[in-house]
Amino acid sequence: MIYEYKDLIPKVLMNKEIVKVLIVCVILHIANLVNTSFFSLYVTQRLGIADRYLAFFPILNAAVMLIFMIGVQHRLESVKFRIPMWIGLVLYAACSVLLILTPIGSSMPFIIVYVFVGAVAGGLVMPRKDALLQLNINPNERARINALIMSFTIAFASPFGYLAGWLSSIDRRLPFVFTFTIYTIAIIIVGKICDPEFAKE
Repeated sequence: MIYEYKDLIPKVLMNKEIVKVLIVCVILHIANLVNTSFFSLYVTQRLGIADRYLAFFPILNAAVMLIFMIGVQHRLESVKFRIPMWIGLVLYAACSVLLILTPIGSSMPFIIVYVFVGAVAGGLVMPRKDALLQLNINPNERARINALIMSFTIAFASPFGYLAGWLSSIDRRLPFVFTFTIYTIAIIIVGKICDPEFAKE
């Protein structure tokens, strides 16, 4: 199957804009992997939040993101791609810091703020990341390039699950220090991505 892509893989890897967006995709996939795997461990084992509250956080996240998509997203159509992505990534990084600094014992309000801000960040970043990817790939090869990018994303991100687990075994806060670091890298990379309209011109 890889042999069938022998002509396409070099074209993808030689396209600088696709590579930049691919790196951002990998970073977001790693961060999602870490947050999905270690958030519940962190809030229950370190912050002391009861297990029965864990089910409410995804519901809150989905509700906030839905409201944001319906009420705010269309107002950002005239804004360049990079600015909302920057803001979203900064909010993601701020969420990691907030989680690390959340005090033990009175943590529920901080976790609610964390979930709320993270949902807004997702509403800013995810649609634009997907749009940038689709705008920079060859429409005639869209299906195969999307398949390649998804494979690359999973392959490059997979080892970091082990790394995050090792960090968590040392200190429950360290996986979120790691996510803060990679969000910072993503912010720098987004700064080097050309807005689609300029690339087209």
